[in-house]
Amino acid sequence: MAAIDKAFQNVLLDVEVIIVDRRERFLEDRQIFDSLVDAVIDDVVALIKPSEIQNLRVIYFADQFPGTQNPYVGIDFLLNGHQYDFTQVNYVVDVGGVEEWRLVVGDSQHGGSEGHPFHIHVNSFEVISVNGKLLEPGTIKDTVWIPAESTVVIRMRFKEYVGKSVFHCHILPHEDTGMMQNFLIKKRGQPFPPSIFEPPMHPRLRPLPKTAVGGGHM
Repeated sequence: MAAIDKAFQNVLLDVEVIIVDRRERFLEDRQIFDSLVDAVIDDVVALIKPSEIQNLRVIYFADQFPGTQNPYVGIDFLLNGHQYDFTQVNYVVDVGGVEEWRLVVGDSQHGGSEGHPFHIHVNSFEVISVNGKLLEPGTIKDTVWIPAESTVVIRMRFKEYVGKSVFHCHILPHEDTGMMQNFLIKKRGQPFPPSIFEPPMHPRLRPLPKTAVGGGHM
């Protein structure tokens, strides 16, 4: 009987050792898990929050048929009602600035016959929602699809580059026929000239002398 009791006690000791060992491993695993969760939370907190937004813009994508602004093609692809003009700067942003853009493709009564992929150069953006449905925090892209009759909300922190850049529809025939606009990234506090194409300008951008128009003197 004493031998059985001794054996039973040894079994209990073994079981206790196993329990303690597994508990320690569990605590170690839990610490690793908690550190990973903290890292993810820190990453989420670092994303662009509503309180950081300094400016809100709305960009409307539309097409018009028959075209009135582009008679050579016969259809107009427009951003906020305008075709691309390389001499215009449509938006000015500051380096380090944070903005929210709402990308809208309207219904058929407002030129929204199809969806458009929005693409911006230089800085990527965080996609916040599509038609009010929130996406996972940290959905970072430089191109996003805007379905027909939809609104996509994005937020951008302009971290890179000082100078002129563009955003446009990423369907090649659309951007090539006008669905594109310019924006200028400048240093905070830096004055913005009325037109970057005012003199002095690059010779290739200067208008031709009047005598050169029409083949010479009359």
